[in-house]
Amino acid sequence: MEEKIGVYICECGPNIAENVDIDKIIDVVSPLPSVEVVERYRLLCSEDGKKFLKQSIQEHGLTRLVIAACSPKQHESTFMKVCVDAGL
Repeated sequence: MEEKIGVYICECGPNIAENVDIDKIIDVVSPLPSVEVVERYRLLCSEDGKKFLKQSIQEHGLTRLVIAACSPKQHESTFMKVCVDAGL
């Protein structure tokens, strides 16, 4: 099976967006092998963010996911549930 990796960068409101050059990360990560999609989103843990993530996983047929966001202690279970719900 071909690897299809999705990379999602959460701005976490101003927490990450004001301290990290997200555009630079996107430029560096996008051309990497097997990276199918790289997206930024204001709050991935929000209801709209979770819907966006689920839809994107399904739309791109992703086999792996990288999420750059808050500490996994806060949201690991949130994103794991989205992955399961999306069939990943």
